[in-house]
Amino acid sequence: MSTEKNRNGRLTPAVALGTVVVLAVAVGAFFLAGGDDWVRNDDSVATACGNGIVPKQEVASLLGTDSLTAKKGTPSFDTDAGWTESCAVGTGSDGDGKVDIGIGWSDKTRGILSVLGRSNATQGPALATPIGPGWPGFVTVSGSSAHGVVQMSCAGGGNRGLVVAVNAYAPETVKSFSRAEDRDQFTRVARIVTEVAGKAAGPSGCDTRLGGEIKPLTSVLSAPGDAGERTGARGTCQAVAPVMSSGRVLETPAEMSPIEDCQIVNDQGRPLFQFTALYGVLSRNVFETPEGEAFQSKESGIAPPSAKSGADVWASATCGSSGEPARYVATSAEKGRAPDDPSLEAARRMLVAFAEDSARRHGCTDLVEPK
Repeated sequence: MSTEKNRNGRLTPAVALGTVVVLAVAVGAFFLAGGDDWVRNDDSVATACGNGIVPKQEVASLLGTDSLTAKKGTPSFDTDAGWTESCAVGTGSDGDGKVDIGIGWSDKTRGILSVLGRSNATQGPALATPIGPGWPGFVTVSGSSAHGVVQMSCAGGGNRGLVVAVNAYAPETVKSFSRAEDRDQFTRVARIVTEVAGKAAGPSGCDTRLGGEIKPLTSVLSAPGDAGERTGARGTCQAVAPVMSSGRVLETPAEMSPIEDCQIVNDQGRPLFQFTALYGVLSRNVFETPEGEAFQSKESGIAPPSAKSGADVWASATCGSSGEPARYVATSAEKGRAPDDPSLEAARRMLVAFAEDSARRHGCTDLVEPK
């Protein structure tokens, strides 16, 4: 089986249908043979998620050892949740460090937000940092685990795109992925998820344009104490800053990503509002969170005082390339505000500015503003 890049830089499957059939037979044979056991040898890693898919050296650097085990399938990316291929590469048993990898189609996969530690769609443990350059994906962190997601459109695939997700769990020798000295680890997670995406595209039959070389990610561990003056906003909060009356901003670079975050904190660093944009499969997954109740009722709106969880203000836009509307959510640290509360009107204005800026970046139109 072979793939080659065409003049446009796209990765084109040489024999897409035959590859899919061979992969299906190989995966089926593995599970019939009992693919739940960890196996420690080079072949097990090389074939864990399909032949040559796993970037062994990056995984070894992330986990701090060259002695790796592997197995087919992982509960993080179960076939019942729409994932077509998954595997785990680790340092030992389930309780030690490992990297879970999932490959699937954007119109089928579920549960990504909860896997990312975002059972609440917006108030994640850390901002989603775009991978860039040219990769539609992000990296984020939750305690001792780090996560990466890439969502790629496929030429001729209509609304169907390829989704690759990685969950990395720190082994005892590494302790955590959430310290300042761990910043290099997030770049490794970005390299793992993009290498898997690039290698999986051909065998999956996804004709897509790949991104460039991964550069060091610097804003993954941003915390309220890192918030800057609103006049200096240059990333995801840039459009919000001019309509803010007070507060500081916590933002990431304004690049293409299935999730984009902007957080507003007070001068003491206490979170006030978080604005989140969700696209493609991440937008569809919002219905698995408290915010989803809002979007089930209408495309945009402002929460009533009785709302104790979920979105405070929300909006949506049309995105022709994915077929799934983009969804924009504002949540505040304080719930139960009256409809005429000035802070809700401020949140509405800020969300509209945030959504317009993000939608423009993604080529989405017809923003339905909250009234």
